[in-house]
Amino acid sequence: MATDASPAPRLTDRSARTGERTPGDAELRITRQFAIFVGAGYLAYGALCLGNIAKSFEYMAGWWAFGAPIVVFGSGIAVGVVAAVNARHLVRPAIIVAVIAYLVAALLVPVAWKNGMYSDERGLWFSQFPGLVGVAIGVGWPRGRALLYLLVLTTVATFMSRVVRPSDLVVPLGPDLAFAFAYSMTFTAAVIIGARTARLLDETRADAFHLAARAAAARARESERARFDALTHDGVMTALLGAARMGNTDSLRSLASNTIAELGVEQSASYSVPASAAIAQLQSAVTDIDDTVAFTDTRHPPLGLTTYPQDVVRTMSAAMAEAVRNALRHAGADAVIAVEVTVSANRLNIEITDNGVGFDLGRVPPHRLGLAVSVRGRMEQLAGGQATIDSALGHGTRVTLTWARPS
Repeated sequence: MATDASPAPRLTDRSARTGERTPGDAELRITRQFAIFVGAGYLAYGALCLGNIAKSFEYMAGWWAFGAPIVVFGSGIAVGVVAAVNARHLVRPAIIVAVIAYLVAALLVPVAWKNGMYSDERGLWFSQFPGLVGVAIGVGWPRGRALLYLLVLTTVATFMSRVVRPSDLVVPLGPDLAFAFAYSMTFTAAVIIGARTARLLDETRADAFHLAARAAAARARESERARFDALTHDGVMTALLGAARMGNTDSLRSLASNTIAELGVEQSASYSVPASAAIAQLQSAVTDIDDTVAFTDTRHPPLGLTTYPQDVVRTMSAAMAEAVRNALRHAGADAVIAVEVTVSANRLNIEITDNGVGFDLGRVPPHRLGLAVSVRGRMEQLAGGQATIDSALGHGTRVTLTWARPS
């Protein structure tokens, strides 16, 4: 079962320790697509340049004519392969290798050249796709460094391509360099703009998730306040009016006693819930949704007088209910859904599992807010709260809600 290592759509941030920014989900997805495009582009250009590569054996040493295409195109295709298998940690190293391979192949041209004039106006094969390498540079580095590296690369490629051309095919150096850089920069800039747009989307989505979670918490507090106001009006005010009109009667004493008892229960419930009552509340929430969902609980003694904050129980109950409803909607008609609650003195854990169709966590559409807000968002509002989601196509889903008492 695949593990959801990254909790919820992330706001891009910077590590306080390393100063490096962590890319968000949308940025990771679009850079992965660009990297796959790079690999596919190298494969296509490799096929298109076969004739040019074969011709280079006439003018270049065999070790270069044979080895340079293998190293350059092999490293470029590897970028697409590691991106296609979603090996995110290998994409940037693969890009670095591909860019260095291209530069080294170009720099070795004077060493490998046999002094014959290369009459093809297109030049040696590596001069035909600097824009594609520019895409790789845009994926691998931030804007400033990407443009600097691109300038170095196009300058080297332009100079080395001119070495083997006859004089009648050599254009003035300034326009040649300017064209090579401007042409390649178009592709690099497209990648930079795409990544920046995705980064802004990540930040906007993260803000929306946090606002929605806070709004849900505010609605819960407002609901609690409304219930308390109703109890005050129906019980306290009625008792006071009765005392003013009827005096001390048996019915008034009974009403006052019941109101005080209800107020006491409501007030204590807003602060803490005994472990056994918490389990009962969670089981009731599951049963209200679907009484066929299996519910089990495990209690680690000694619980004694263990209580949990009411907002913890209420929030976890709501998150659990959303996870159960999500499983009922998406796991499949034949899926078996189970809820297991584990309680201990300083921890409350809920697992919602199903053996249904599962899903690819990396392909959840950005507009699907159910898990992100109703489950993760709720848990992130709790000090000590956490939600993780494990799923894979054909292997079901596990949602784990955990609360640890802050020390």
